[in-house]
Amino acid sequence: MRKDFSARYSALKSPEHGGASLPSGLIDFSISVNPFPLPSSAAAAYTEAWSGIGLYPDTECRELKRAAEKHLKLCPEELVVTNGSAEAFQIIASAMLGPGCKSLVLSPGYCDYAHVSKLAGAEVVTHRLLADEGFRVRPDRLLAEIRDIQPEVTWLCSPNNPTGVTIEDRLIEKVADAAAEYGGTLVVDRAYAAYSEDGFGESIGFGKHGNILTVRSLTKDFGIPGLRLGWVQAPRNIAGILQLAKPCWSVNFPAQAVGAALLGELDYFKDCWKKSAILRRDLAAGLNQAGITIDEEVFGCGIFVFFKDPIEGSGISFGESVLRHGVRLRDCTSMGAPGYFRAGVRLTEDNEFLVRAVHNVLAARGE
Repeated sequence: MRKDFSARYSALKSPEHGGASLPSGLIDFSISVNPFPLPSSAAAAYTEAWSGIGLYPDTECRELKRAAEKHLKLCPEELVVTNGSAEAFQIIASAMLGPGCKSLVLSPGYCDYAHVSKLAGAEVVTHRLLADEGFRVRPDRLLAEIRDIQPEVTWLCSPNNPTGVTIEDRLIEKVADAAAEYGGTLVVDRAYAAYSEDGFGESIGFGKHGNILTVRSLTKDFGIPGLRLGWVQAPRNIAGILQLAKPCWSVNFPAQAVGAALLGELDYFKDCWKKSAILRRDLAAGLNQAGITIDEEVFGCGIFVFFKDPIEGSGISFGESVLRHGVRLRDCTSMGAPGYFRAGVRLTEDNEFLVRAVHNVLAARGE
């Protein structure tokens, strides 16, 4: 008799993400990626890669790893290149979790950590971050919970998605130390690190116990969501295991070529990331004037703004209201922050359009 697997998946559903197809004329603020145009080297690399379209891509992604070694001083043997950070989370969960395991996630936080953990059969434990504490991590509470439940994998995101709150490196080290007491692993998602004060090139390392894995999203750093590119930085022995868990040829040839080319353009992108922070500052100021309160001291990631629904409790969805004015925001309910929204930073003209849309929505309600 064929075994029925449906019960295992009956309670699961696909995570909600930004970036879905939009009707013509709408501006998408639900995604948060580099808003500036790519340098010409990207198009040149993509065009050249077309000549290899009839060949299987290098599953080891050696050209891209060599570029990371040259421009970021990273060790190729410690990198596992993935089809975006989403695949990185998937292979980590499939390699390190299973039935009988526990996975600790923070909420608000990116929804894929819990999803891939559940797909692997693990029990997901949620550590709640509190709005009245600015959604900051309380070290004493987090460390106590880790020691209590002893999860095989703990997931952190710094800067946090969706709040933008950064976790200090010394706290990350303390979390890794606590996990090491019973053999646990810490995964740190640094998808938005390029837009924080830490910058792109700073590596937090593997910790004194070798149990820290770092995930990066070149998709967001460079603004190439149509190609999908990321990596896991891990100790060599763990990197080898993750490479085994990764499907063959999952990173296509053009993505590898463009990624290698863009790693050679870091001076250009560092300038973009600084300009993005200025755009974010101006967007936050405009939204504050329009009637939305944004706490600059707490929510400081330079590629998006995070804010509370200004008409919460009115029975009317703020997201639906601004959508009627041509703008889509990221509703943060699926990331554990119901009643909050995230808006990605775009170029000035689009950002001003968002401010006007918000102003019009709130003015119509007499806010």
